Amino acid sequence: MACSKTTSSPLRFVAVGQSLIKRDLRDDPSKGWKEIQKIIQATDIAFTNFEGTLRGSHGGWPMKDGLTHASDPVVLDTLKEIGFNAVSLSNNHAFDWGSGGILSTLEEVGKRGFLHAGIGADKVDASRPGILDTDKGRVAMVSMDASPQPDHFYAGERRPGINRQRVIETLALRAGDFDHLKAISDALGYEKRKAEYILYGFRTSFEHTQEFYGIRFEVGARTEERHALDQEDRDRNLKAVRDAAREADFVIVYVHHHYWESSWELPPVWLQEFARQCIDAGGNAFVSHGVPMLQGIEIYQRRPIFYSLGNFIFHTGKKAAYDRDSIWQSVVASCEFDDEGRLITVELTPISLGGHGALQDHDLSRDVPHRVDGEYGEGILARLAGLSLPFRTRIDIEDARGRVVI
Repeated sequence: MACSKTTSSPLRFVAVGQSLIKRDLRDDPSKGWKEIQKIIQATDIAFTNFEGTLRGSHGGWPMKDGLTHASDPVVLDTLKEIGFNAVSLSNNHAFDWGSGGILSTLEEVGKRGFLHAGIGADKVDASRPGILDTDKGRVAMVSMDASPQPDHFYAGERRPGINRQRVIETLALRAGDFDHLKAISDALGYEKRKAEYILYGFRTSFEHTQEFYGIRFEVGARTEERHALDQEDRDRNLKAVRDAAREADFVIVYVHHHYWESSWELPPVWLQEFARQCIDAGGNAFVSHGVPMLQGIEIYQRRPIFYSLGNFIFHTGKKAAYDRDSIWQSVVASCEFDDEGRLITVELTPISLGGHGALQDHDLSRDVPHRVDGEYGEGILARLAGLSLPFRTRIDIEDARGRVVI
């Protein structure tokens, strides 16, 4: 049962882009950075995705050959001082330091009192909604990752890991091309090996599809990629949202994913459908990250869907590869909700990582985001407004501030 509220004033919720944070930022004197912190601190629930894992008392070791994002616990102190009190933990870097990193992250966020969800000591724990009691009522969070990662990164019956929402990717081929692929598989002896693996239980058979060296194919009217949610994961995660809605006054649902469209600014259809299902199940706000740039905003059933808020803190190790200004631009979304959890307002403050000057000078020292004004800020908002139009969302812009028309 949700806890009783001590005030009837609107609940203020702030959501920002993902925070891939590797350093303590509390001493940064930038004026634009201080202005953003004031916005975040003047709220009831301030949310970001902690994009990474922590080195702590449970040890751990690198789980990837390439770049890993394991930080010292002091980064949580930075997020706390900025004003955040809610962090999702499910993402493609949450297992970078293995099971030890999962357990250390849980320990450190727990010490600091963050509302958190998305990883756990086992599958049940990772699926469980996080809960935080506030003077505006009880707030819950359900968090999951839908990225194409190895199975052992995800929580099991007795294994620490990430809460999973599997996305099944299938390539559709025209009938002639499909038959040609099967002939190639036969010629390579792959079909015979698969049959033996299936016989001895080392491989699963997929009805109506052709698996070829780890890729699934099926017959279609045209050549295309197809994505569908794994139903077992979907049912489990939607149940978690429904459970959270019964227990709490306000529910945040979070999905991290790396199934990006060829145009990064377009949210995939499966995510749009799932976001609405999460709202129907009881979510009051849906937030997604993964693609490192803004995507459109949808208002569905008087609840906001932020398909991607891009980056808030982005201490990536490959900055030079991200040469588009749009990757370093985002917004702070400040929302108010009534007593029934319905959206009243959304105000959008444009930000630039490192400030506008850093982008003009091609400066890679973009440690913190800055609030931006003028024509540059209005340009960020205009781009977001254009991306939101397909969802019938109108954003009014005045003096480099945006306001969603409910």
